[in-house]
Formats: sequence, structure tokens, C-alpha cells
Amino acid sequence: MNNRENRNRLLTGISLLALLLLIWWYLSDTSRRQELFLQISSVGLVNFALITIGTFFFIFFQGFVLRHSVRPYGVDLKFLEHFGIIIVTFFSNYIIPFLGFGIRGVYLKKVHNLSYKNFSQSLIAVLIVEWTIFALIAIGACFWLAVNGNYVSPLIALLMLGIISGFVFVMLIRPSWIPSGLPLAGFVKSILEDWQSYTQNRRAFLFIGIYTFLEALGFVFAFVIAYKVLFPQVPVAASIVASSLSDLALIIRILPASAGSLEGALHLAMSPYDLSFGDNLSVALITRAALAIIFLPLGPIFFWWLVVKNRLKSGEPS
Repeated sequence: MNNRENRNRLLTGISLLALLLLIWWYLSDTSRRQELFLQISSVGLVNFALITIGTFFFIFFQGFVLRHSVRPYGVDLKFLEHFGIIIVTFFSNYIIPFLGFGIRGVYLKKVHNLSYKNFSQSLIAVLIVEWTIFALIAIGACFWLAVNGNYVSPLIALLMLGIISGFVFVMLIRPSWIPSGLPLAGFVKSILEDWQSYTQNRRAFLFIGIYTFLEALGFVFAFVIAYKVLFPQVPVAASIVASSLSDLALIIRILPASAGSLEGALHLAMSPYDLSFGDNLSVALITRAALAIIFLPLGPIFFWWLVVKNRLKSGEPS
């Protein structure tokens, strides 16, 4: 286990170093550096406030998603709990990848007696629904781009269709489909039985879907404003596709703050519109700053209230 952890830390360190070197190389050119700073400063306070409002609702509605995802297990989170847990999740994940999810699981275990198994089940459900809704939004935006004669990346379209197909598959799959003779067949069947039991909570899934859609609207709004202010030539639908890819980058985080993956997602989405790495870096920095303004001041407060006050580190319930 130690070797695996050391290997993961080494890979993370190498990847982060490579990203920092890439950014350093890009900003080492005076003209590119001046252009980047000019783009960021040109957003203006009003537009930056709108971007921050969009990212706030992205965080705000995630709290309600969390609340309804654990309700099938008899856990009823109050507003300050589910909002605070999401803030701590963002705050911690920006420091160490997946640390926030770990703190979330420990809190629910120690304070609400939610088993790690059930927490994992609810988290998987949330991620599957989130991926699917953002993928549906991206497919709709790709269709709009195609109808209006704009280029649509086949890679992005196939990725989103694959995510939607995966959602349909995991909702339809049954334990009986797994041949008993396969290795770990019993373990896989047990997981599928638990998953099938969870998916029968139609009310929970309905609310998870509704609040995830509202969360997605806030996130999309932030990216649409950022791109429209900085690069008016970019179609709104393309900004929507970029925001969907960016959400995947925030979930599939290898480095702290999704460093590299977010920039890569934006660059891939905007490649047909002749935007440089620095152009997309501007949008990434602005949206990160809008998120940070929310969770950096609130993160330590809720971390103290949820973790320190409840003595989660020592394993003592409140």
C-alpha cells in the first residue's frame, strides 16, 4: 500500500511539475504574459460578479444533491450541514485530490452513522447522474452547433454519448446477467444488488436529478459569461460544451484544483475556434478565482465546525 501511495505521489508530482513548466514556458514570453493579464483584467467587476454568482449556485445546489442522495439511508442533513460539507469538499479537494470526499465520508459515518459502503453507493449515484446531465446538456449544445453550421468535435460528441450510454447500462443491468463462473462473480453480484436496491428510490433520484440540473445551469452560466466577455466570437453553445467538459475535469481530478485537466478540457472544446492555450487559461483562472472567492473564506469555518468541533480526527462522534 505504501508503494502504491508513493507511486501515486510521484506521478502527481511529475504531472504537476510538467503543468507548471508548461505554464512557465507560456508566460515566459512577455507579449503572451501581457495578453493574459489584459484578458483577465478586462472581465470587469460586474461580469466577474456574475461569474461568481454562477459558481455559487453550482456549489449551493450540490448541497441539496448531497442531502437527497443520503436520505434513502435515513440521514436527514440540515441546510448548514449539506452546504458546509460541499464547501469543505471543494476546499479540501483543491489542496489534495479526493481529500474532500474522504472528509465527507468520515463526517457522515461519525455524526450520522452512515456506513462507508452506503456513502460510496450514494456518491457513485451522484457522480453518475451529474455526468449524465452534463453530457445531455453537451449533446444538446453540439446539436445546436451542428444545426447552425458550426464545427462539432466527433471526439467530444462520442464521449458524451458514451457517458449517456453508460448511464442507461448501469440503470438496466441486473445481477442475474453476471455468469456465476466468472472470477469475483459473487462480489460483483453483491455490488449490483446493493446498487439496484438504491436505484429503486425513485424520489431520491428525481430530486438528485432536479438539483443537479440546477447546479449545471449555474456552472454553464459562469462559463458562458466568461467566454462571451473575453471572446465574443465563440458561440454560446460552444461555451456550454466547454463547461460540460470542465465539470468532468473537476470530478476526475488527479492534481490539486484539477490543475491541467480543466485547462485541457477547455482547450479541447475550443480548438475549432482558434483560441490559444493562454486564452483558455484566462477562462480557467477566472472561473477558479470565482470558486475560490466562495470556498476559501468559508472553507476553514466549516472545516472547524464539521471536522474539528465534531472531533472527527480522533474518531469521537459529536
